[in-house]
Amino acid sequence: MTVNKIRIKTKDSDKRVVIPIAQDFDEVLGKEQQLVLWDRDQIERHTNPILDFETMRFSPATLLPDNKIYYSLLFATQNTPTGNAAMYSNDYSWAGIYYPDIDKRRDVFNKSFFKFDFYTYPFVTELKISFSVTMPINNGLKVSREIDNDPNSPNYDQFAWTRALAEDDNFTMGPYFYDIESSDFVFNSVGKGKENYYIQWLKDNFVVPDKNFYMTCRFFNAATGKVHRFINKPQPVDGNGNPVYTLNGQDYFFYRITFDRSNFTYKFREYEQGLWSQADIVGDSLGNSIKFYEYLNP
Repeated sequence: MTVNKIRIKTKDSDKRVVIPIAQDFDEVLGKEQQLVLWDRDQIERHTNPILDFETMRFSPATLLPDNKIYYSLLFATQNTPTGNAAMYSNDYSWAGIYYPDIDKRRDVFNKSFFKFDFYTYPFVTELKISFSVTMPINNGLKVSREIDNDPNSPNYDQFAWTRALAEDDNFTMGPYFYDIESSDFVFNSVGKGKENYYIQWLKDNFVVPDKNFYMTCRFFNAATGKVHRFINKPQPVDGNGNPVYTLNGQDYFFYRITFDRSNFTYKFREYEQGLWSQADIVGDSLGNSIKFYEYLNP
């Protein structure tokens, strides 16, 4: 309680007592402290917290003995699914990018790429993308492809065939071969191959506590303008051999990646609902590569 203390002095010569009726009360007791507290509260409420968004380079965890990681991104060679892995190929000509396009580094080849999106949950209805990684196709594993001298073939390349013939001392008339990229990829920790070997992710788990993410794959085709979706196993058929086009997204579209911040490594596993915890690690060899198959959907 705040009161004003008034001392009344009496004089024998003055018998009047003046009592001030109008008085301004200044309740300033503790006001400065309250202002300081209020100011501090407003600063805390309206200033973003300090978070460490520094990223670290994560590398594959178990890739001995050659310390590489392998991808196989395969295109359908038929328009109708058969359920058989043999109907898929690492040949870009099945996507409309032909051997001369690759050999001569045309834009339809240079501007095509794979894109991997990483989601927080593997639920198609609740997809929330966390980050993405692109993979240029000029980093693919090189293979031999025959130079085609048939004018009716989409891979026809008279110039390359004539050049190979001119360089043939034995004049064998072929067959002659390119040395061009396939859609198989091998990455390691040094040189050109490290571009998709490391994955950059947040160092501080207080920023994004999740350590498991779910990866999908798409191919952006500069030759056709088409975006190809991929699944993690060959597209199935039903009991009567009819193609299945409506797939369980959780079982078919994802690989699961786990980040370990204790040693800055990651692991890939094929994701299937109910079985992911038992799934083996993939990507440590070409035979056990991270495989994606083109998804056909009319």
